[in-house]
Amino acid sequence: KLVGDGESLRSTIEGSAINTTDKKTTTAERYSASIQEDWKFSERGYLFGRFAFDTDRFGGFKRRLSETVGYGRDIIKRDDLTWKMELGIGARQTTLIPAARKNELIGRSATAIMWKISESAIITQDLNTEGGREGFVSKSATALQNKLNGYLSSKIAFSAQHTSTVPVGTKKVNTETAITLVWSY
Repeated sequence: KLVGDGESLRSTIEGSAINTTDKKTTTAERYSASIQEDWKFSERGYLFGRFAFDTDRFGGFKRRLSETVGYGRDIIKRDDLTWKMELGIGARQTTLIPAARKNELIGRSATAIMWKISESAIITQDLNTEGGREGFVSKSATALQNKLNGYLSSKIAFSAQHTSTVPVGTKKVNTETAITLVWSY
């Protein structure tokens, strides 16, 4: 995740890759990327545009693109605590496995909380959902980040993704637990 936060514009780029094998057999393979631009028009309010790409070999679809626009608000904006909420509309194009395509209008809502509980520890909670007639995808990510030195931190995270409509034999809920090193500058 990369965030560039200026006076009138905030840019957020995120990406992830998951590949799991069990005895030389791939059991999970998912890639995602998104970019969001927030145009700040007041101290707490902003308009956003977001583009996202997902592919999930075991999730029932080859490719999913979504484009959303909407309004966001910084509900709490302090040095030790931030909370923002977003609400938007857009479109989603999905290429299913085997090769069917579905296009739909979607709604999107998201919230993010960051709480600095001490000089060296931060807790974050991100929650979002987007979807339409073809189903909803909801994601939750909770993390505890602990500063090790000036630039390096450890991070323990748990995330869950729920997909309301999946093909037969596909799980509706996927979870991940991660322990990582974070470099901040």
